[in-house]
Amino acid sequence: MDSSDKKAKNQNYRNIILVIVFSLLAGTLIKIPELFGYHIFEPSSMLFYYKNIGLMILPFVAGFFIIKNKLNWKIIAAIVGIFIAVTAAVDFYPSYSPNNTEFLSGIHLLILLWLVTGVAYSGHEWRTSRYFAKKIEFIRLKIWQTFYLYIYAAWMAVVVFVFPVIFGFR
Repeated sequence: MDSSDKKAKNQNYRNIILVIVFSLLAGTLIKIPELFGYHIFEPSSMLFYYKNIGLMILPFVAGFFIIKNKLNWKIIAAIVGIFIAVTAAVDFYPSYSPNNTEFLSGIHLLILLWLVTGVAYSGHEWRTSRYFAKKIEFIRLKIWQTFYLYIYAAWMAVVVFVFPVIFGFR
C-alpha cells in the first residue's frame, strides 16, 4: 500500500467519523425542544417542528461539507450568517391563525437552506463553471434547481399581478 492509498483511507475514516458525529449532533438538536415542552408528535408542537426541521438538520450537513472541502473563512461566514439570519427571520416573524405565513416559510426555508448546503458541498468551485460540470450525485440538485426557476418565476408573476387584483391591494 503506497502513501496515497493510506491517505485516502484515512480521509475516508475521518469522513465517516464526521458523519457520525454530525448525525448525533443533529439528533440531539432535534430532541432539545422536548426539554421546553415541544414534543415532536404533539399537534400543538407540529408547527414548530415544521418550521425548524431544516434548521435542525441542514446546518450539520453543511458543516460536514465545510470541513470536508476545507472552505475559507469568507464562505464559512456567509453560510453561517445565512443560517443565523434565516433562523431569526423564521422564528421571530409574527404569524396568526391559520398560520399560512409559517407554512409558506417552512416550505421555502428548506429550499433556501438546501441551496446554501449546495454551496458548502461544491466547495471553492461554486462560482465557476466546474460546479455544473462535476459528475457526482449533486448534479441532480442543479437539474432540480433549474427546473424550479420557472416555477418560481410563475409564482412571482401570480403574487405580483394576480394577488393585488384578487385581494384589492393598492
